[in-house]
Amino acid sequence: MEFDTLHFKFGNATFKEDIRGTIVKFKLGSDKFLVIYSKKGALRAGEIHNVIQYTFLLKGKIEVITKKQKNVDVHNIYEGSKNIEIPKGIPHYFKFLEDSIMIENDDENMTTEYYPEYRKLVEKSLIDSH
Repeated sequence: MEFDTLHFKFGNATFKEDIRGTIVKFKLGSDKFLVIYSKKGALRAGEIHNVIQYTFLLKGKIEVITKKQKNVDVHNIYEGSKNIEIPKGIPHYFKFLEDSIMIENDDENMTTEYYPEYRKLVEKSLIDSH
């Protein structure tokens, strides 16, 4: 699925921008990070990882939706400066309730698999925004 995106590189940082906001991927020492700016109403992710995902909300308000046991959606809202840990193997997506900025680890051992039920919602939000 193709959407209008802008990709460019500056120094050791890579930028990706679309209608939801901007993602900056960079390296500090031997560690890699993502700084993610998302506009109010945006959805991101819809995926599962093989390791814990560490996310720190710097600014804004987000809803994190995860799939727990017995196929139940769990909704948690975070505001302001909050640390968020998503356990390995847990499907999740983010809904941005305000313009928000967060930082995520970019673990070299992390694999990402789309979770179809959630990923469809994320992709539909991109189509509906056009």
